[in-house]
Amino acid sequence: MKKFDLFGMIESIKRVLLGIKYLVYFFILNSIYLILNTPNMTLEKWQEIKDIVQEKFEIIDSGTNDFENRPGTVEFIEFSGPLGKMRLEWTDQPLLLDKKTHGSKRIGSETKVEYVYSETERVNKFKAFKWDENILRWDEIEMEKGNYIF
Repeated sequence: MKKFDLFGMIESIKRVLLGIKYLVYFFILNSIYLILNTPNMTLEKWQEIKDIVQEKFEIIDSGTNDFENRPGTVEFIEFSGPLGKMRLEWTDQPLLLDKKTHGSKRIGSETKVEYVYSETERVNKFKAFKWDENILRWDEIEMEKGNYIF
């Protein structure tokens, strides 16, 4: 009669479940990657990505920050996934139309820069970052088609 190895069976089940867990993570990350690599990243796609991340991963932090020296905001979400700690950012700001420099050529005079922004047109950027434990900072994940600006 064959001896029943309960410990070996439990370990096999653990390996199978772990494999399934990482397979699910792979499909989730792959779907995010496909959304990211579409030619037109839109606010709707950003909302889709946020919904997927909030549903499938542990959220570490999220929020919105205003720029200090110019109009616009950065919305971000940080989460823990199979690749480690990650951060996604969506930047929304008015289109820069003109940059005017005011000043004189006299010694000791000040120069002032005035920026003119559009009232109607907006610029959006999407960026993804991965936390680097070795140097304790966010490293931007380069996408094949670069940052999306539209």
